[in-house]
Amino acid sequence: MNRARRLAPLAALALLAALLASPLAAQSAGTTPSAGTTPSAGQTQAPAQSPDNVDNLFNQGAAIPQATVPAGATTQEIQDSRLHFFSSLNLYGDMGFGYKSFPPVSDLSEYLGLEGGASFSALLGVEVRPADEMRLRLAMEYDFPPASGSAPALQVSELFVDYSFLNTVFFRVGVFNYSWGNSQFFQLGDLPSRGLPGWSTSLTPLWQKTNLITNTSVVNHPVSFKAYVPFEKDGFTLLGRADLANYGFPNTSSPDPRYMGFGLLYDLVTGPVEWNIGGFTQYLLHPRGLLTAKTSALGFDFSAEAVVAFPYHLMYNNVASDIPPGGGIYVGGALQRIYPSFVFGIGREWSDAGIKLYAEYAYNGERDGSTYTNWLDDETGPGGHNSAVTVKFDHLGQSNIGLNLLWQQNWSDGSSMIAPFIQLNAAALTTIQIGLPMVFGPDNSEVMNNRLLPGSQRLGLLLLIKVSDSYRN
Repeated sequence: MNRARRLAPLAALALLAALLASPLAAQSAGTTPSAGTTPSAGQTQAPAQSPDNVDNLFNQGAAIPQATVPAGATTQEIQDSRLHFFSSLNLYGDMGFGYKSFPPVSDLSEYLGLEGGASFSALLGVEVRPADEMRLRLAMEYDFPPASGSAPALQVSELFVDYSFLNTVFFRVGVFNYSWGNSQFFQLGDLPSRGLPGWSTSLTPLWQKTNLITNTSVVNHPVSFKAYVPFEKDGFTLLGRADLANYGFPNTSSPDPRYMGFGLLYDLVTGPVEWNIGGFTQYLLHPRGLLTAKTSALGFDFSAEAVVAFPYHLMYNNVASDIPPGGGIYVGGALQRIYPSFVFGIGREWSDAGIKLYAEYAYNGERDGSTYTNWLDDETGPGGHNSAVTVKFDHLGQSNIGLNLLWQQNWSDGSSMIAPFIQLNAAALTTIQIGLPMVFGPDNSEVMNNRLLPGSQRLGLLLLIKVSDSYRN
């Protein structure tokens, strides 16, 4: 009986994938160009495959590109092409001067204060290719101050082996990072990562990593296994994850390492649209299914994600928090309730003018944004209806000063944030950003607890400084 319960979510996810894939496959049969052909006039080129595919495994392929080994190269030159060292140093500082809460008119000094901190991180790594079909990679990282409750020490940030079997099946085993979905802000479709212990408190949105000086918290990734099988433009990914950490929900006992997490992801290209269909399930986590799509048209990039979370009891009958008391959609039967979430994104870049626009809407059905109720124990991100819009100017006029404008809104509780900030390249290896974030809404609002900028002040001047350098032979 327990075995049947454990297999039930995988069967449900497989059925969901089959139902979703059937019309797509039919479309693919008539619209996908064959390998080596180019789209006809007026047809938009399909986007590249998802970041969790073969390109992420072997950096543009399994074998060493022939162009990197010149004809007549010496033995030493060939060996050098198979051995690489890399390193990076980062000094980070942030300071905010402003108000924790809006002050009364009678005393404008109330709630006024300073906040901020500084950190240092160093990374040293080596990458070895003993053969064309194999790669080994090790990266050690030192961070100060260390994570709360731990002593300063070197820790492994990456340790994995890549192997290509006949250049048709690609394997990766070890400690490494991975991400699913297309979202830049809310990342509800990143199913494997959002289940990691501490991920919700250390989440740094992709947009923030790309556009802001940020001190990204180190998340200790578990030992994982990934296999990828490409089929021309399509591909299939199998992911296995062995967690030893304590989740803390719905009880405080550590998961048995035998209860690994498993994920399936299928990449499918139909004409100008790239689809991902998959799911992820693990002990003490709610099983979730995923469908994503992205394409380009009329100069704009479009993306969408749909996530459905299922109740615990599909897998286990000994979990205290079995069926949530409300929220989601009541469907009855074995499912009882399901919890859908959606993300839609649109972006465009005007390269000549140095302008980028990106906007995203997200509905998180796993949390009620108006009553601040988590329907699921492992819910992450702001609840209810959310949106975020950013406009970035690489330079103002002929100057080297850049400008970012950000608007974040939660439509369920009415909270919002408006934040203009400028960027200065003050000196070699040094970047400075100065912002003026303004946050509106209740003290415990969704935007206050999930803001897309560092800091916690409602109104103030935010200064971000980063000195960094990197090396790779």
